[in-house]
Amino acid sequence: NQSRPEEIAELITKMDSLTESHPYGQALKYRYYMDTGRAEEAKEGMFKLVNSYPENVALNFAWASICQEESDFEAAESYAQKVLSMVPDHDDAKQIVAQCWANSGKLQEAKDLILEIIRGANGDPALIDRMSELMHGWNEALIE
Repeated sequence: NQSRPEEIAELITKMDSLTESHPYGQALKYRYYMDTGRAEEAKEGMFKLVNSYPENVALNFAWASICQEESDFEAAESYAQKVLSMVPDHDDAKQIVAQCWANSGKLQEAKDLILEIIRGANGDPALIDRMSELMHGWNEALIE
């Protein structure tokens, strides 16, 4: 989405002028705001949006991701756990939980969760590589 920021900004303006909107369109707008340095506006809007649709998996996951980016690991874990309560095999939510645990010193629990993702990856090399790189990064951080 960074490749054509002017077009995206124009589309957001058009979307905001509509009499009706969809929460996913709003979520995309707040993701764009995060990516373009408008983090406070994005966080405020996304928080309101996720609380307007508390049982929406995609919005809860998007909020967990934003919280993680902002290093609010407690909120990130809470919302990722909420996603997992609705969709127990949501690997991306598990990854957020694992990263939050690693950041709070629960490294073994984090690694166990990542290994759970790898075991359930059905041989998906991209997912396995991504999870392996994540754990490698944690190990490197311990060494430093």
